[in-house]
Amino acid sequence: MPFVSSKFLIYKSLTDNRRGQIMILASMALGGALLGISALAGLLMTYQIRQTTDLTNSTKSIMAADSGVEWGLYQYFHPSSPPIGCPSSNCDSSGGYNLGPYADGASVVVTCYGLDPSNGTEQQQLNCSNASSVQAVGEANFASRSFRTYFQVFAPPQ
Repeated sequence: MPFVSSKFLIYKSLTDNRRGQIMILASMALGGALLGISALAGLLMTYQIRQTTDLTNSTKSIMAADSGVEWGLYQYFHPSSPPIGCPSSNCDSSGGYNLGPYADGASVVVTCYGLDPSNGTEQQQLNCSNASSVQAVGEANFASRSFRTYFQVFAPPQ
């Protein structure tokens, strides 16, 4: 049997005990990466599920905005003062006509805009009878959808 020094045996026993450290560190790093990826995927899935369940409120707000545009079109073609179909308590047109709430809980704000002849920009108007556009913003819970209709006046044919 060859002669082996006691220092070599002590060194060899210390390095043999450390061989599993790299495997443990690699396993922990891989586990941490998988945990982070799983947490991120779970968060993204939560956002997608929340967006899917809010489809009902989105539909309510779209229907409210559509009815608001129709109300604005009616006011454009059949002007009256005060506007027909506007509840008296919500009929101040300072920030638009607030129609609703509807039976499903949705509400809509209708705003009429007209062209300023001096500079050609759109300004908010008090009535829709001479508007250049009508904007309706429907809201249901936290879902908000908006429609806007533009009018273009053509000269009658000669």
